[in-house]
Amino acid sequence: MLIYHLNNLLILVWAAIFCFHKPSKNKNMIFLFLSFGQLYLLTIFRFLIGYDYVMYAKAFMDLQTQDFWNFTYYDWEYGFVFITKILGMILPSYTSYFAVIAIFTLIPVAIFIYRNTEKVWIGTFMYINFFLFFMQMNFIRQAFAVSITLFAWQFIRKKKFFWFILVILFASLLHSTVLIMIPFYFLAKMRPTGKQVIFYGYALTIFYFSSTGILNLITKIFHQEYNNTQFITEGISLIYAVVPIIILLFTMLNAEKILKLNPDNRYVISMVFAGTFFMIIMARHSILERFSYYFFIYIVLLVPELISSVEKYGFGRVKNNVMLPNETPIEDVKRFKDQSIILTIVILVLSYAMFTYGMFENAHGVVPYTSWIF
Repeated sequence: MLIYHLNNLLILVWAAIFCFHKPSKNKNMIFLFLSFGQLYLLTIFRFLIGYDYVMYAKAFMDLQTQDFWNFTYYDWEYGFVFITKILGMILPSYTSYFAVIAIFTLIPVAIFIYRNTEKVWIGTFMYINFFLFFMQMNFIRQAFAVSITLFAWQFIRKKKFFWFILVILFASLLHSTVLIMIPFYFLAKMRPTGKQVIFYGYALTIFYFSSTGILNLITKIFHQEYNNTQFITEGISLIYAVVPIIILLFTMLNAEKILKLNPDNRYVISMVFAGTFFMIIMARHSILERFSYYFFIYIVLLVPELISSVEKYGFGRVKNNVMLPNETPIEDVKRFKDQSIILTIVILVLSYAMFTYGMFENAHGVVPYTSWIF
């Protein structure tokens, strides 16, 4: 467990050096290179880390011995089987296989953060503290699919449904659960108002009481191996949804200012709403954890945008429905800056507390950390 704490501490050191004082695109790039570089090292040097580690190692070796044109393997999608077969022809071991797959899962996230927020260090901490990094060491196929969906972000913002669908269909060749994003393309257009809260609250209530029947029906058609298993009948601790709910509360209180900062942030808010919805429901059905990641990964943008909005406009609802003037009084500039620092500390402490709790529960099977080099 210590190595994960040291990892976060070192990332904070990089943030202090490159991001706290006079940040720039070049400094952000160096920060992300160092931060994701060490995440990559943790990933490739791991041994038996992740509940699915052995399954993927065995699959790599199995597929090396099978006929190349046989794409049937367990419940894997054809696209991932094909990629594994190709890598099996050129790579000597499953450790090198994990190393190559990690490139495809981590680099898109780093690029996504770099292109879409100036506060890259906060986005990186969110990626780690909300178990997205642990997920890519465990749910390898799905982590690959999640990374591909990030390329659909520009098509969501620009309302290019055709290109969005193409990206999602391509990602579904790696993990079919990504298809859940298609209906949420339309829900993502909702503005962050009380109506959105009511909608998700109503959907949550309905689904909470009828979810078992719905999931058993779905798993009779797709992924039959999950039908009537503990993944359907048992859930994950509701504690994992507490911090996301708090962040959404902060977000709704500052929604107008977040949209003032960037109108496209309504899509970011909607994505995190959807992710939190699944995180609440997964308290009943652990399988829904897999759906949450496609949406909750946008927390790496939401928290930086929330903090930036507070830094520029202050925290809280706009009084009398009038946005603050462009020229903010000096005393307000200092007050807004203090508010943003306090909010940053609160969110980092809360998310890190949840991160630590997750390690005590051995989320994704990542503790104790073991490596094949020692």
